[in-house]
Amino acid sequence: MTPRTIAALFVFSFSALAAAPQAAPDFRPATVGVMLSFERKPSPDWARRLRREVEEIFGPSKLDLRWEVLNDHTQPGSYSRAVVVEVRGRCGFTRVAEVEPAWNGTVQLGWTLVNDGEVIPHAAIDCDRIAAVVAGARKLALNRQLLPGMYQTLSARVLAHELMHALLRTADHQQSGCLRTPLRLADLQAPVRLSSTEVAALREVGRPSGVVMAGAK
Repeated sequence: MTPRTIAALFVFSFSALAAAPQAAPDFRPATVGVMLSFERKPSPDWARRLRREVEEIFGPSKLDLRWEVLNDHTQPGSYSRAVVVEVRGRCGFTRVAEVEPAWNGTVQLGWTLVNDGEVIPHAAIDCDRIAAVVAGARKLALNRQLLPGMYQTLSARVLAHELMHALLRTADHQQSGCLRTPLRLADLQAPVRLSSTEVAALREVGRPSGVVMAGAK
């Protein structure tokens, strides 16, 4: 059967972001290899900030995220769990000024593969589409000085969203938080917080008796 995808979408409208409760702190973390496969070499500053923002999102879970760039010259490390992420397009702050703006409708920014109803640990995000969405924000009369920060935040949100699908093995979405879809501009104006249910499920990642938060569809 041909694999299908579950997608992180962006829609051009405003809505409120719901905060989620904090979780209990005690947990011995699993190691998660985030294996990045870049279509083009990214801006080093963009890549560094991406890692930092994603780690902040996953902080309450205490998962130990280990970042690797896949290439032909290195052997991947050994982890409790690993997710391969294709990073498509050209990734960097200047990209916002280079692409044709997307300013209406719904845009697919990332996706995770599903094969025979099972979510598999292989995802993708598209930097060019993310840049086009941010460039479209100029149509909404937003301050252009805010666009680089918006590009960074949206990139991290899309990657975190797809990592949640891959790690929790779920195709389900939520009305708020990291698994919200579609995203809206208002969602980028406040930090995203994992719910207590998501934190509990993530803390089971890599354990022999690991649980799945919700069944894949």
